[in-house]
Amino acid sequence: MALVNIKINGQTTQVEEGKTVLEVLKEMGIDVPVLCYHPKLPSIGACRMCVVETRPGVLQASCTLPVSEGLEVQTDSETVKKARKFVLNLIFSERNHYCMYCEMSSNCELQDLGYSLGMDHFELPTYMTKFPVDTTHEYILVDHNRCILCRRCVRACSEIAGHNVLGISQRGIDSMLTADLNVPLGESSCVSCGLCVQVCPTGALTDKSGAYLGTRRESELVKTICANCSVGCGIEVYKKANNIVQILGDWENPVNNGVLCKLGRYEPLSDGRERVTQPMIKKNGRLEPVKWEEAIDRVKEILAEGETAGYISASLPIEVLSKFKDLLGDNAGLLENTSNPIGNSGKLSDILSADKIVVIGVDLDKNFGVVGSFVKRAIFNDSELIIVDDKANSLSKFARLLYQMKDLDKAIGNALTGNNPVIIYSQTDSSIIDSLSRISGKAKFIWLAPAPNYLGAKKVGLNGNLISKKNIYIVAPYIDKLPEGINKVILQTSYYTPVIESADIILPSSIWLEEEGTYINLEGVEQRLTRVLTPPKGVRSNIEILSSLLGR
Repeated sequence: MALVNIKINGQTTQVEEGKTVLEVLKEMGIDVPVLCYHPKLPSIGACRMCVVETRPGVLQASCTLPVSEGLEVQTDSETVKKARKFVLNLIFSERNHYCMYCEMSSNCELQDLGYSLGMDHFELPTYMTKFPVDTTHEYILVDHNRCILCRRCVRACSEIAGHNVLGISQRGIDSMLTADLNVPLGESSCVSCGLCVQVCPTGALTDKSGAYLGTRRESELVKTICANCSVGCGIEVYKKANNIVQILGDWENPVNNGVLCKLGRYEPLSDGRERVTQPMIKKNGRLEPVKWEEAIDRVKEILAEGETAGYISASLPIEVLSKFKDLLGDNAGLLENTSNPIGNSGKLSDILSADKIVVIGVDLDKNFGVVGSFVKRAIFNDSELIIVDDKANSLSKFARLLYQMKDLDKAIGNALTGNNPVIIYSQTDSSIIDSLSRISGKAKFIWLAPAPNYLGAKKVGLNGNLISKKNIYIVAPYIDKLPEGINKVILQTSYYTPVIESADIILPSSIWLEEEGTYINLEGVEQRLTRVLTPPKGVRSNIEILSSLLGR
């Protein structure tokens, strides 16, 4: 990259051509106030907070001003300081910004700028119109009184997440954030990815579930991954007193680049399922609480008979899966009874460059939201979407062609007319695999594995083969069905379900936010799950339970 000479605050420096003045100033450690700017979004220069002086009395937005040979910039002249404070006063005057009543107080970029620029009162009359508060969404609260019309949420929704739900209606002082054709957010096409909340600089968009639990500054930050599906998104979890305050997408994680879905961002905070918190053994036909030592000894006795088949969920870390394999040997199998002889030849980033995308038998918005986000971004860059599904599919409205499953070969044939087709599927029925096998090498395949660590389970030698034994030992966070005709049932689980009463021994185990270990995502990327929360009293980690049974 060519270098150009510019002068900043009287000092000459060489910088890379193609950068903006704001990018250069940030690299040099010079503080510049911003509101509409976000490092992951194209700059629009809307708020004017980042203005710099390029000639006496001439102010320009540094976020949209490219560096050029001989450019001179003043960042702290009196003209710049007065302009920034005047702009900030205008922004405060447009809506009802009373910080002491706002959930985002002490966690608000607008408030921070007020403090940093020395504002201790409103210099302009505030706009006293009462704006609506939209509470219709399950997870997100929209308070138009706090909106500064920076359009971060609108741009993030369309340009990063690809959902194109949010927009701005009207003009000037009447401008309002809207969803779809001006419907309440809860009635819109919003898929609850929550990226709008993550980029909002004020209290206009907030998470209901984390309201008033504490600010990010008061909370402990833990970077980890989401273990709810096989995508393996990077997340940032803010916690306080062993409670989750908020979950954000990790901008630096190459898998999802900050984008999340409802499963990763909101469901961990709204999980109301009852936890199993004490080991139990069935005595006289009823499950009774016992000490851990008694439960472990009883399980050892049953395993010693050699007549126990073990099944474990591939939602658990490799270290847990490996211990289970060590414990049960050839009698260990996976709950997820499936296989994929084709393998993945594509990555999520390939979706963005595909000219034709085939989605087979899966509703991405509902089950793999981040993959759905990649697909939507590709569509709005002129990729063609082909849906093959016998059920209603939320992406159908974006599809160029719709096929039933019986016409899969026709859909694939259409896709192969493209130069760079990508095929996304989750089912591994023989008919689907046969059709895909015939075009191996002609398209990129992305298989959405049925469990978060399915590829990790395969790595340690676990599969979904049925094992015929009189006893069964199941390890999974949530167990909702049991096979019939079993003598003894051992369940190592986290949540109460109706089948719990059919078990002979219950071992309470930790959930994924209380675990740590290694996962391999659908792209074959090995990632580390970091423990976020401490398990409830009486609950042990899966690795601890299995180690006790192995006597280690």
